[in-house]
Amino acid sequence: KYLSESRLKDEKIHLLQFNKEKMEKMVLELTNLHENTVEEIHEYQKENEELRKKMRDIQDRFSSLEYSLTEKNNIVDTLSNNFQKLQREKLKIEKELNDLLDSQQQAKEVKEPEPKQIFNLNT
Repeated sequence: KYLSESRLKDEKIHLLQFNKEKMEKMVLELTNLHENTVEEIHEYQKENEELRKKMRDIQDRFSSLEYSLTEKNNIVDTLSNNFQKLQREKLKIEKELNDLLDSQQQAKEVKEPEPKQIFNLNT
């Protein structure tokens, strides 16, 4: 009976040691897994921050281009308005010039009487 109790104790000690080693191995694997996971999370966070920075840079660039485009559109509108004003002014000047030329032509016609026919009396 004593032998069997001793044997049972030995078996129990052996099982406990086996379980302890198994648990230590699992703890080590879990610790490694945790460290790897934490490392991956840090890499993802770093990559995420870099992507956010790139996104902000792109948004800033887009805003700058949008502002520049608005400025250029305003310049085009101003130039177009100025061109239309000049066109209207040109038409006024052309009309005034044509009116002056017409009145000048009419004045010449009044000043220059029609040529008279000269009759030759010696014939």
